[in-house]
Amino acid sequence: MEATVFKPPSDWAEEVFNGNCVGMLYKVHALNRNHSDLLALQCLVQLAALSGPTINDEAPMLAYMAETIRHLAAFRTESIHVHEIVSLSSIVFNMITTHPTPLFEKLEETVLKSFIETIAALIMASARSAAQEEAAQEEDKVFEESFEKLLDAWCRLRFKFELLLKGTPSVAELIRQYCLSVFMTYLQCHLFPSDGIRSTTANGMVCTDDDEEYEELDEDDRDRFHDVLMWIGMCGRVDVIQSLNITAKLMEDRVALLVKSVQQMASNQPVTAYRQIHEDLHWLLLISINLLCEPNEDDRALIPEDLFDYASSDAVGDEISVQYILSLGSSQSPANDHIARLLVAVLRLCQIENDAFQAGFVHLLSPQVGSSLMFWLSEFASAYVMPREADYWKLSVRLILLFGGDSTLAPWLIEFCVAKIGSNLAVWLTEEKVLQDTARLLLTLTQNRDRSTALFNMASFLTIAEKVATNVPPVATMPSGARKMLAEAVVLVTSAKADSERKEQFWNMIFSNFSQKLDAIIGQEELVAQRYTERVISEVCAAFEGFIGFSKASRLFNAQMLFTHLLPRFEQSVKILDIYHDYSEVVELVLELYLSTSEHLIRFFDHTELEQLFQSTLAMLQVYAKHSQGRNGLNVEEEQHEDVKLLLQILSKYAGEAILRDDVATGGNATDVVVCGLHILVPIMTLELLQFPDLCTEYYSLLNLLGQLSPKKLCLNLYNETFVALVESVRIGLTQFTSEVAGFCLDTIHSIAIFTSSQETVVDHLIKAVHLFLENLLTNLVSDNFDMDLLISASLAFQALVACDQRFYEEQVNRLLAKQGDAQGQQLLLAAFNEFSPSDFAVNSISAAKTKTKISFSQKFEQFLIQIRRVMCTK
Repeated sequence: MEATVFKPPSDWAEEVFNGNCVGMLYKVHALNRNHSDLLALQCLVQLAALSGPTINDEAPMLAYMAETIRHLAAFRTESIHVHEIVSLSSIVFNMITTHPTPLFEKLEETVLKSFIETIAALIMASARSAAQEEAAQEEDKVFEESFEKLLDAWCRLRFKFELLLKGTPSVAELIRQYCLSVFMTYLQCHLFPSDGIRSTTANGMVCTDDDEEYEELDEDDRDRFHDVLMWIGMCGRVDVIQSLNITAKLMEDRVALLVKSVQQMASNQPVTAYRQIHEDLHWLLLISINLLCEPNEDDRALIPEDLFDYASSDAVGDEISVQYILSLGSSQSPANDHIARLLVAVLRLCQIENDAFQAGFVHLLSPQVGSSLMFWLSEFASAYVMPREADYWKLSVRLILLFGGDSTLAPWLIEFCVAKIGSNLAVWLTEEKVLQDTARLLLTLTQNRDRSTALFNMASFLTIAEKVATNVPPVATMPSGARKMLAEAVVLVTSAKADSERKEQFWNMIFSNFSQKLDAIIGQEELVAQRYTERVISEVCAAFEGFIGFSKASRLFNAQMLFTHLLPRFEQSVKILDIYHDYSEVVELVLELYLSTSEHLIRFFDHTELEQLFQSTLAMLQVYAKHSQGRNGLNVEEEQHEDVKLLLQILSKYAGEAILRDDVATGGNATDVVVCGLHILVPIMTLELLQFPDLCTEYYSLLNLLGQLSPKKLCLNLYNETFVALVESVRIGLTQFTSEVAGFCLDTIHSIAIFTSSQETVVDHLIKAVHLFLENLLTNLVSDNFDMDLLISASLAFQALVACDQRFYEEQVNRLLAKQGDAQGQQLLLAAFNEFSPSDFAVNSISAAKTKTKISFSQKFEQFLIQIRRVMCTK
């Protein structure tokens, strides 16, 4: 989330600061609180994002902030209406994200405390209202969205004040207290009574199993609430020991309740609140792991800094924790090691599932909890089990002694996880999400050389690896995504072990099994007749899923060996694509192999290897094109165009790699592939197909990348009809889709215009494109819906287009002037265009434009747009 800043000119300062503007707007709102007309609040939302020259005078700005905070504080004691909370959350968010930290530092301490108390009160009130919203199954999640925005603002506030708070301990203590209150409120909102308030409606009634619908959501809770859970973890870590103690106790209680409930249900005794126990466990798993871990830049879980000093180490305490974990909680409980208590509660939950598996009571378990359990173990293993000390500037001695590479517990935990993975794969056969998360746990265990070495020596892992390599049940019946992850994990483990005969044996077994099956299928004389039989389709899919998993396992230490094994598969993929061109699942797997290679393996290629990959891709594109003749994008089902999206992504990766390498030979080969792909894709990308956001963004991003990589090939190497269709699609993209897409279009236009202006003679199809773009861009600029966030891209495109043909530009300006219905409008519009001088559009100035020149022109362009706005206001 980012605030949309409000940057009025400096002469607005008098009206904003000295006219009691804020107080008047709050008063107007107070008189109309029971009406949904929120114009006054909308004005306050905009004022809260005040920025630019207006705030240069510090004293009135501080008075304005204090006045806003005073009026916000009144809502702490009010019952907030649903139509108010969105605006109130936006006011808070805008103030925190827009106003500089030094301004907050200079607020009086009482004002600052009031602001903190107000935000905390709004967060907790919106959290409780969001819980009621969920219980009532409201379609519009107004309080949920407002809670997310307020929580985001709160966490930014905490970091904004980190330096400030060192000098104001009372404010620091207040934030600490309210962080814990926010954490506890969130816990209560996601737990059923008596520990929580979940499923209580506005009148205080509690929903039971019978009257609450448990629906299958399109998006998993941990994805849907990813940011919220991360921020809640930050809040809890402000007092990490107390938060861990509370969560560990709640987990222990719920696990004990689950044991009792499973036993009662197994003996046909009635059980109340069974589903509530599972829901509580699901949320406790999500909240507790976000308390224990935080993501780094590549979304890998790490130990947070708040736990770097966790629990000073002593020999007796360490041994108690080790024995407590090894005994799964049956020995003496560690008094001050809440991480050990939490871990044991999770491991006991695993054991309960395993016992139920063996007793045939799988139907008594929750797949949702099973999935969250695997996620918890994956994140914990990533951060704590044999942690890479290079990732940290400091680590808790106790955590290193408990879970480090030389510990007793680390290999025991890995073996425990592998055993759990094996049992899950054998039992959760129909639960795709659980299987995906189970495979992800194995993959997480392999993404560390020390853990991989430990895995390589475990018989339980080798059993799983052999099943993956031979594609026998239960692996053979698993979902595609899980099989890819298992293949990736097996390659990572077996390639991490250096100079090992077993390593070579495993590699040969893994690759030969898949390759030989594919060779045998392609070599069958009766393949065309048998290609749609279940056995053949299954083996083809399994082989490509394996190859995709292998390519994702690419690392510096195994890249050469992987490419040697995979290169023949690219040649085979062309034959398979030709045979299965009308079978979408196989087509998508073939394309996904190229995409995965471009994402994971290509960075390690030398020029020769790149050339081999590009040649294979060209051969693949030719086969794809042969079977795509006559295809159009009129089918409105997005999933039926997954192959188009994959192809766009492949071409974008190739173009991006060539740009990164900045190598003439690589760039030439990459652009040949991209141009070949565009000849196929541009005719398919109809307006109907561009309505799908992912496809739309990928398409326009690719055009932009090609414009950066080789404007010459973009302008001259496409067939005429392809170029005309491409230009038309760019014209459409300027106004009909997202701001991001419009930005890509402007950058593509800039590339085409720069190349056109550099030509010594007029190129007919290029000058036609320039005229079309300039006419449309001017029309867009003089409308009142131009997105000012695109100012830089628009200024560059505008300057380059005018430089191509200034006479046409003048004709278009005269056309726009003639359309003005009054003399005043004409004069204002003419004044706007007079911001520019002919030298601004000289070809030599745009072709060698430096940063300073670009900034200067963009400033003129901004003034031009401001003048345009004035014309719009007079109409």
